[in-house]
Amino acid sequence: MNELPAGRSLPHSAGESRLRAREDGAPLRATFRRAARNALWLLLSQGGVRLLSFVVGTLLARSLGVADFGTYTFVMTYTAYFGILADAGLGRYLIRDVARDRVAAGAYLSQITALRLALAAAAYVLMLLLAVATRSAPERLTLIAVAGTSLFTGAVAGAVASVFTAREEMHISALFTFLSSMATALFVLAALAVGVGLLGTVVAVTLANLPPLGFLLTMWRRQGPLPAPRASLSFWWRALRASYAYALLGVIGVVYFRIDALMLTWMRGPEANGIYQAAYRLLDAVTDAPGVIVAAMFPAIARLHRQSRAELRRAYLTVLTVLTLLGVPVMLALLLFADPVVRLLYGAEYAPSVTVLRLLAIALFLIFVDTANTMVLYSGDELGTVLILSLGTTAANVLLNLILIPRYSYNGAAVATIASTVLSLLIFTPTVLRYLAREPASSS
Repeated sequence: MNELPAGRSLPHSAGESRLRAREDGAPLRATFRRAARNALWLLLSQGGVRLLSFVVGTLLARSLGVADFGTYTFVMTYTAYFGILADAGLGRYLIRDVARDRVAAGAYLSQITALRLALAAAAYVLMLLLAVATRSAPERLTLIAVAGTSLFTGAVAGAVASVFTAREEMHISALFTFLSSMATALFVLAALAVGVGLLGTVVAVTLANLPPLGFLLTMWRRQGPLPAPRASLSFWWRALRASYAYALLGVIGVVYFRIDALMLTWMRGPEANGIYQAAYRLLDAVTDAPGVIVAAMFPAIARLHRQSRAELRRAYLTVLTVLTLLGVPVMLALLLFADPVVRLLYGAEYAPSVTVLRLLAIALFLIFVDTANTMVLYSGDELGTVLILSLGTTAANVLLNLILIPRYSYNGAAVATIASTVLSLLIFTPTVLRYLAREPASSS
């Protein structure tokens, strides 16, 4: 049976009940061992993805030329925004709920796949209508139409990968991510070798989504039959009501971490933004570490919200300690070696980035610590509160940038990042501690 009843739970056999009892009683140490193994897979995958992305981006820039490369990046970025709309936060929702009820994984996958395909169709139509309304040239419109078909493969792949992540089989999700980048690199190389031009390159990148999707479906079939997509409007409505906060939090996150670049360009020009971004790219790379830890722990933490508040408290304190211990040496290394690192990577003309990097090193440490709060809050059920508080910290970040950038340029943007992260810690840490002090309303 692939459709969930109103209670969102399915009858369990005796064997399934015994399996769940063993899982619920698993020691926290085993949870952390699993999380460490999964984090290693994710780190290796992200490292490979970053390397391949850099190589592919460099090859495309050199082969397509400035104008075509600019068009290519615009089309891919434009399509990616509609991919966020098509996801609607359902990926994180699926991970959270399947982690709490693994027996219902097939039923959830059946419904969420159908829902995401429906959202992908709506996003695709909206994407084309907006492109027409903004009077895109016929060539650009064709490119958008081709690239947008990736919304549909992404809908299926995203749902299946989320279930593997919920089951803490993150080696499969990590391999899928790496294979996606590898397939893109190979298809792009083939397109460039044949000389098919910009349209052919976009077609190649779109077709590159098929082999990784085939990998995911093959891995699922090795464990059992793949459930067919099924539509239940009542389930869809419940899912969207539960996932919209994740979607909005994703948008808020993009604004929170990217608005400073736009504001710097508007207020102080592209040169100031270039100085800032040279340092910020290093912060981006290093923050992969806490992000991976949270991704690896998310399914287990989601279960603990319902199972044991005492275990959840211990998990939070353990992750907080690990992130703090990791953040201190990273911050000190960037403070001490900012000058040689910037000069080695970028050259003497980026000397002002040294001060920016040292300021961002402080923000980086605070982000490491605050990530433990994110882990607990995002995996719980009180997302409305998280959404309101996140809107507040994001608004403060924008206001600080408005005040500091005109006077202090890129250094002002870095100080705004520090101040807004301090504010986030001051707001979210008491929220988490109050939540952890309460016993769960129900356990299942």
